[in-house]
Parts: sequence; structure tokens; C-alpha cells
Amino acid sequence: MSNKGIDLFLKKEFGKTVEDLMHMTDSEYDRFTNMVLCVEAEENIKCEGKPLSRRGKLAGELLDLMYTD
Repeated sequence: MSNKGIDLFLKKEFGKTVEDLMHMTDSEYDRFTNMVLCVEAEENIKCEGKPLSRRGKLAGELLDLMYTD
């Protein structure tokens, strides 16, 4: 995912920027993580064995970035 892709996804889905994420408290970050997980789960349910939607892939990629050193 490109930086622009991250920025667009964050803004469209959550009204957030990368800068916003950097200034979240631990509890805000936990809630945000849960919201991203819900998007990925929702898209997994919708796909019914078909390829995951772009939205679901972006949520998964964002989660990977959030938990990668």
C-alpha cells in the first residue's frame, strides 16, 4: 500500500490522518484498531469465499502496518 493509499483509506473510512494516529492515546488506538478489524471482518463476511474486496484488503494491509516494527 502506498502512503497515498493509506492516507485516502484513513480519511475515507475513519476521517483520520496518519498524524492523527500518531497522537492517539493507548485507549484511542485500541478503539481505532478494533474499528479497522471490524471493517476487515465485515468485508470477509461479504465476500462469501470470493476474493476479498479492495476495502477489506486495505483494512488488512493497514493492520499489518500497525503491527509491524
